[in-house]
Amino acid sequence: MADETEKAFQKQPVIFYNKKAGSKKKDLRHHRNIGLGFKTPHEAIGRHHIDKKCPFTYWKCVNQRPYSYWCRSKNDNAKNNRYPYGLFALYQEIQNVEIEDVVKIGECRPSSKTVRINVLKTTKGSSAKKSFGKF
Repeated sequence: MADETEKAFQKQPVIFYNKKAGSKKKDLRHHRNIGLGFKTPHEAIGRHHIDKKCPFTYWKCVNQRPYSYWCRSKNDNAKNNRYPYGLFALYQEIQNVEIEDVVKIGECRPSSKTVRINVLKTTKGSSAKKSFGKF
């Protein structure tokens, strides 16, 4: 979503890459623990996920208690394809949100005009139609 798509060197703005030669070699990667019992995903710790609007890789804090949401269906209207699962939340490609998944979402500071919610954790839903579900 907010990943850099250019073919240039992808970097995080909080890291200074021009260190002097005599200093220690550290891992040039910024990730953070957002708290609230959520672990940082391995993709955010690794070197291939760079996103300005992700709370795991940038200075964006989760303010309120997270709550569960069930992604019910995909919008067929072309106007609403920007928010494909009936949820006005920012989710990253590292989370792979699909229909009938249960996601934990938390409120953050506004990243755009309508998006103030970030997806923190994804739990895969059941694929059978007549199985017992949580919602």
